[in-house]
Amino acid sequence: MDQQHSKQPLYLQEFPDYDDKLRMIDGFVDASYHNDAAPCIAKYYDLEKEDAPTTAVEVYQDYKNPELSELSGEPNHKRYNVFKNTYSSKDGGDISCVLSTNSWEKAKKRAIQLTKEIEKKSPSKSAAER
Repeated sequence: MDQQHSKQPLYLQEFPDYDDKLRMIDGFVDASYHNDAAPCIAKYYDLEKEDAPTTAVEVYQDYKNPELSELSGEPNHKRYNVFKNTYSSKDGGDISCVLSTNSWEKAKKRAIQLTKEIEKKSPSKSAAER
């Protein structure tokens, strides 16, 4: 990997044509992956028990210019999408969209609410806090 490429944030490595700056929330990490439709930030929770589910709050941030988005033709397409994603080796995965909006502030508020709900149910720390 060349030095210029390695200095770029992950979202620009995975989405080199992304037309905006990835917005962050305290405690979240850049979790962008090129097989997804858009860059993503996430906060991961691991319950630290064998076979316990891992939970993540994910906020996908689509392109500012809808013509660049591979999802722009979809009905009800919104720029910001907040997901709760739970995975366990025993039961597989469960991902649900909890909010789709064109407002960053609404997406951020919902993602923070969701993290508080998860933290209230589980005394374990998020992976980012360890």
